[in-house]
Parts: sequence; C-alpha cells; structure tokens
Amino acid sequence: MATFLKTKNRIQAQVRLRGVKIFKTFSDKKSARAWATNKEIEIMRGKKYEVDKSLTLKDLLIRYKKEFTIFKSRPKQEELQITRLLNQYKWLVETPIYQLSASDFIKFKTIRVNDMGNKSAVNGFRATNGDLILIGSVYKKAIEVWNLGIDTNPIRHVEKFPSSAGRYRPIKRKEYKALLNYADDDFRKCILTYRATGMRPSEIHALTKADIDVENRKLVIRKGKGNKHRLVDCSKFLIATLSERSEGKPLPLTQNAFRLRLKRAVNKLKIHDLIPYDFRRARIQKLVDSGKPIGYVALQVGHNSFDMLARYYGIRLR
Repeated sequence: MATFLKTKNRIQAQVRLRGVKIFKTFSDKKSARAWATNKEIEIMRGKKYEVDKSLTLKDLLIRYKKEFTIFKSRPKQEELQITRLLNQYKWLVETPIYQLSASDFIKFKTIRVNDMGNKSAVNGFRATNGDLILIGSVYKKAIEVWNLGIDTNPIRHVEKFPSSAGRYRPIKRKEYKALLNYADDDFRKCILTYRATGMRPSEIHALTKADIDVENRKLVIRKGKGNKHRLVDCSKFLIATLSERSEGKPLPLTQNAFRLRLKRAVNKLKIHDLIPYDFRRARIQKLVDSGKPIGYVALQVGHNSFDMLARYYGIRLR
C-alpha cells in the first residue's frame, strides 16, 4: 500500500514493496495514486530497473530538490546549494551518471575549494564538504529509493576535508561602536538585535510582533534550527526598540539586505573579515565570561550541548 505525504501544493507518493522503495512528487493526488498503483504492479511482476545512460547528475539533483529538499524544515539554503552546483559545475553535473567515478569528485573537491578564493580555508573546507555530503545524499536516494539501477555511491570513496574547531571571530567592542555610529536607524536596529540576542540571522529576521513578550522581556523563537521552540532573554531597551514599529515586522531589513549593508559598512570602516555570525559569537562569549551556566548559554542560543558551543565558538569556552 502506497503512502502519500502533503507539502504545500504538492503530493509525494511513496511505494515500499518487496525491498523496493520509490518516491515521486506530483501536483495532485489522482496522478500520485495512479503512479503508485502502476509501480506496485511492476514490482509485483518482478520488474528490474537498469541505469538510463542519458541520466546525469543534474537530473538527480533536480529530482532530489523536488522530492526531498521541499520537505525539509528550511529548504531554501539547500535549494541555493543545488542551484549553484547546476550553474557553476556543468562539466560535472551534465556528465552521464554511469561515467562518473570517485576521481571526478576528487577533482570537483579541489576545484570547489579553490573557487572560494580569498575566503578563509575553514569556510572553503566547510562549503566543499557540504556539497560532497549533499551529492552523497542524492546518490543514496538514487540507490535506495529511486531504483535507477545505480549500485555504488562514489562519494563514499572521496575523503572530506578535516573538520576544524570552527571560526572564532567575535565582533570587537570598538568595531561594534563604529558600526552603530555609521548606521542609519534601520541598520542600527538590526545591529543592536544581533549583538544583544546572539540569535541566528534567520531567526532574527523571522521575528514578528507576536514574538515580542514585552511583559517578561523575552523574544519567542517559534521555529529555530531543527524546528525547536525557545525563549531568548532581552533587555528592556531592546524590547522597546523592537516594539517601535506599529506595522510590519519589528526589523525593517531582510536577512539579505542586512548582510549587504554590513558588507558595505565593513568595507567603508575598514573592518577586517566581519560577518553576521560574529555578533552571535560575541554574545555567546559575553554570556560565558559573565559566569552564566553553560546550560543557560546553550538554551539561549539554541545549541544542544557544551561540546557544540566549544566546537563552534572557540577554546575560551573550555
């Protein structure tokens, strides 16, 4: 019996029968049901699937985006990741699947990290590993779910870059003051919120009026990373600042608009290598240095453990 899952305006049909697992997404349930019935009949009759020699990695990435990415809690980042792969690495993604081997992905690994240019090695390694993990997941679905006749996952034979302690570069006090003096009202509100809460950029720009608990001086994160709900303590001043706007969201800038403004400000003020997450690192360090329990810090910033904090925010947490 097939299973059908709903997401937005699409229906995903899932067929699991005699060890065969096949998923496909449709715009309506009638088409999904007809496809599922047909596939069940084929499996019962013992049909075997062979590799389509015209099938490319591009085809698999597009199918993965349609059938799996859209079901994730935060699909936008992975959609952008897939789009970048499709646009920038055509020599790889347009090669027929049956011709690709581990050596092709080792070549991709080298080119991908070199494409990061002047960005830090840590960021280059992390981005490249992320792409390899995504491609590995696509292969896994092709083998285990789609039954396309693919029997090996070449990514398993590609060694990833070693993991690091992570970037540790909290914004300095003088840099923070310089940004506040430089910023207009809209930009300043965002800077204050970033620095005072330590929230993730996506969480900050998703805030609504309903998320501001004025009485208890807290911000409500309804869908943080992993769809987790949490409360973030705030100062009376920040609550008042976020409550100023009578219409729309508390912060007037989108996440991308803030990132671009920060980039321009950093260049203008000659601040070296500052990104939005560095406000979060500074907030975490301030909480730790003030003697707050690690458990409290982890709850405030949405991490599960001390080890996670130590990994991402530097040895001073140890």
